[in-house]
Amino acid sequence: TNYKELVAQQKPLPHSEGDDPANPDFARLMEGELRRYPAQMGADMFRSYDIIHHAAGGGGGWGDPLERKPEDVMQDLIMDFTAVHSAENVYCVVWDRETMEVDRAATEAKRAARRKERLARGIPAGEFLKGEREKILKGDLYVTVKETYNDCFRSERFLKYYKEYWKLGDDFAGFPEEK
Repeated sequence: TNYKELVAQQKPLPHSEGDDPANPDFARLMEGELRRYPAQMGADMFRSYDIIHHAAGGGGGWGDPLERKPEDVMQDLIMDFTAVHSAENVYCVVWDRETMEVDRAATEAKRAARRKERLARGIPAGEFLKGEREKILKGDLYVTVKETYNDCFRSERFLKYYKEYWKLGDDFAGFPEEK
């Protein structure tokens, strides 16, 4: 990145992701190569002045985000525990930007629309599990997921459970290492 130069020139620096994960502050305010990964990366080479950002999406926890009380989402937003993007698009809360008051009717309408979207793209659990099993048989998983499972398979008990759950043959001993 050009972080060192920005500091020397006393230019604005990114201090957070900002309100738009698709166009984060560090991508807008700095020059350099932006790499996005689909999951946590086990290893990568970094140099001085590289920026490493790990997004958690905000408000993680148990349950359906659409069931979270809108006022609690607003409190998270005010306390900077969640992002505007998450409040709008994950929790589906609608509010007045000046007063920070929730628009209950609009929030319920937005949440109802999201539930309909979910139903439209949903598939039965059995069908989902069949597709996941096919991915496992092909080894079509992210490298870090395969590495994590291979570490867990050192436990014979876990390996036995995994093979039984996914109905894998006795010859399954783990995923081939990627080069």
